[in-house]
Amino acid sequence: MDTRTPQTYARALYEITANKRGAALEKAIRHFAALLARERALRRADRIIGAFIHYAKAQEGIAEIHIESAFLLDGATVGRIKKIFGEKAEATTTRNARLLGGVVVRSRDTIFDASAATQLRNLTMKLAS
Repeated sequence: MDTRTPQTYARALYEITANKRGAALEKAIRHFAALLARERALRRADRIIGAFIHYAKAQEGIAEIHIESAFLLDGATVGRIKKIFGEKAEATTTRNARLLGGVVVRSRDTIFDASAATQLRNLTMKLAS
């Protein structure tokens, strides 16, 4: 049984392709594809590619964030939120009608909850103590 995860393959692919261009890059990718075929991991190629994209962005200092808000956000607001996470931040946004207001921002393993419900809950806890 193969115990390698898509993340393991992604890191390996990143390492063997780093700083390669042209024929050298093509050769590295061919060898990697052959490895996946030998290890019967080609069926996981979509997950490996997704993990590779996330890993490569992290290695290059690109923060991936996801912003949920009650209403659609304009570009300036998204830009201000991205700026908090660095110059290279990339953001995706979704509208969540269940939020009363505010935003919830997810970044890798961190959640910043600035939703109206959380703010009200925090205020209630402070007033109760």
